[in-house]
Amino acid sequence: MISVVIACLDGADTLEAALQSLVDQDCPEDWEVILADNGSRDASRDIFLAMAARHPQRRMRLVDASDLRGKSHALNLGIAAAAGAHLVFLDADDTVAPGWLAAMAAALAQHDFVAARVDIRALNPDWTAAIRPNPQQTRLMVLTHAPFCAFAGGATLGMHRRVFDAVGGFDTAMMCFEDLDFCVR
Repeated sequence: MISVVIACLDGADTLEAALQSLVDQDCPEDWEVILADNGSRDASRDIFLAMAARHPQRRMRLVDASDLRGKSHALNLGIAAAAGAHLVFLDADDTVAPGWLAAMAAALAQHDFVAARVDIRALNPDWTAAIRPNPQQTRLMVLTHAPFCAFAGGATLGMHRRVFDAVGGFDTAMMCFEDLDFCVR
């Protein structure tokens, strides 16, 4: 099984589009969606529960991650609740293209740790795409300093649960760049 884990804090403005892009996925493997809510005070929880009710054929679960602020904590709790041996991530303000989940499943059948490409044009105005670099559109980013390793954005990652366990999860002391830290470790 594949578990799609979304950490969310006040994502009501974009969450429905993210979830719709997921429920529309066609994947030959069993999969679920876990929303780890980090204490949202907007309608994020209601949006998730309404989407789950509209799509009973999809496994969708809400996890309360409000006891400690931070994306790392929310991800760790979402993963702890996940049933899948394979984990993939999506941010509440992103969408995925048709075929994304099947492609991630195929990649995870061959590799322990994978990343998807990023298309910044789909959700951003043209002027944003013109001034914002998108290095993960065709390749992974590489640190320009030691340890000079490749890394990927967190919302694009997929991994076997054993990789997550071996690395030790996301560092809850990291309030940003938790994905970079995880990739380096």
